[in-house]
Amino acid sequence: MRRFIMRAHVAVAAGVVLGIAGVAGASASSAAPQAPRTVRVSAAGTSHAVVSPGTQLWAKIYSRLGYSASSVAAGPTGKVVFVTGQGAEASGYLDYATVAYNAATGTQLWAKSYNDTTHGYSAANSVAVSPDGKTVFVTGLSGLTSVQSDYATVAYNAATGAQLWVKLYSPPANGADAATSVAVSPTGTMVFITGQTYGDAASYAPMA
Repeated sequence: MRRFIMRAHVAVAAGVVLGIAGVAGASASSAAPQAPRTVRVSAAGTSHAVVSPGTQLWAKIYSRLGYSASSVAAGPTGKVVFVTGQGAEASGYLDYATVAYNAATGTQLWAKSYNDTTHGYSAANSVAVSPDGKTVFVTGLSGLTSVQSDYATVAYNAATGAQLWVKLYSPPANGADAATSVAVSPTGTMVFITGQTYGDAASYAPMA
């Protein structure tokens, strides 16, 4: 059984600043530049607050044995942030681990895991959100071992975290296959996955 070091991911949100150049009645070339000014940002259920450039708005930790985050995506409205990576089961095998946060407050909305029927090695590498914000797609690798794995793509309900479907892809050789990136079409009707594949386990030579 593999041994894992306790790790955690930290999700951090930072403030932004808008600058306005130019003076009324002066041309762009002759106007003296003005310093950037802070702007008020707000979200539903929160009060207005002045935010300076780079100010940390919140930081949240999701702690799990062997956890490491690999990808983050925001919904189209900017109200929800999704983080995915990997984390261990009690047995020590790795799962996909995907977490949704309220972007304004950092409140955790849901956290979901995925592992295939072998309950072997699974690691999520990429997350994307549908244009309508209703579905979250996570892809990576899942299989008996890291050298005998398939592309594994999972779709979740963005609001609840409920698993909608799972699709696996493996070439005939059934070697070490790992999806590394996922994207959604502008209409939301197609999902595109890409990654790497090896002809068989013997041809897989991981970096030392």
